[in-house]
Amino acid sequence: MKNIFYLLLAILAYFSLSLGFVLQKRGIGFKNIKDKIIWTSGFIFMNLTPFINYFALKVLSASIVTATSGISVPLTIFLSKFILNSKIKFEDYLYSLLMMIAIFIANYFSDASPQINFNKIYLVFFTYFPILLFIPLILYNKIRKTNEKKSPADNKIDLKKKLKLINTIIFAFCAGSLGGMMMIMLKIFQIENIFSSSKFFLNFYFISYIYLGLFSFISIQLAYKNGDILIVSPIQYGMNVFYPILSFYLIFNAKLIFFQLISFVFIIFFAVKMVLNHKELY
Repeated sequence: MKNIFYLLLAILAYFSLSLGFVLQKRGIGFKNIKDKIIWTSGFIFMNLTPFINYFALKVLSASIVTATSGISVPLTIFLSKFILNSKIKFEDYLYSLLMMIAIFIANYFSDASPQINFNKIYLVFFTYFPILLFIPLILYNKIRKTNEKKSPADNKIDLKKKLKLINTIIFAFCAGSLGGMMMIMLKIFQIENIFSSSKFFLNFYFISYIYLGLFSFISIQLAYKNGDILIVSPIQYGMNVFYPILSFYLIFNAKLIFFQLISFVFIIFFAVKMVLNHKELY
């Protein structure tokens, strides 16, 4: 296995992220000081992830680091069992094991060639596209709420459930996509060596990174307010893998590796299966 230390470093980063999200979900009610402390602890753990991944990206391909984020699905589910008392099924353990195998296979077949050139147009497109989904979602919510007021009492509950599910899916999609692009942007930091300048905070790539982090954070909080963590996390982390990997091949004009692509497909597939494994939540 190539670069096993750096792969374990990436896994550690996503363990920190998963723990952070579960703690935030635990304290998101802000009912008392204990909730606020738990939520703040989650915020700290969540924000350790990019610092750890920055070092992992010095050796690993950006596609491998983003693929490794798939491990966050089982990590979040298992942590939620102990912290949130979520129900874990046998299939969750099976899909988690298969997902880990797929991640290690993806790393084994990774392309060792350095990434030094990138397409700025693709980078901007993939960075800012997810935020556009907020506009139709806001309009949809407004229309739904108007229709809900006009609907008979029996239909209001169903409309509310559908609205919350759609909100959960879109916010989780945005959180995962934007969070995944943060790893691509960290790689751009290294290529452009932006920290060599004292005015790095005015750099377009640094500003874009702050935007990604801010809106990813907002999206996940809104997703948790609308849906259960066992629904949010697989969608979020599925997009955390798929979206940046799709962008990776276009932004860096990377060579396609068959076994690696198959591994990426399986990582996403097992994430989806874990969502479908908890239909009782929606």
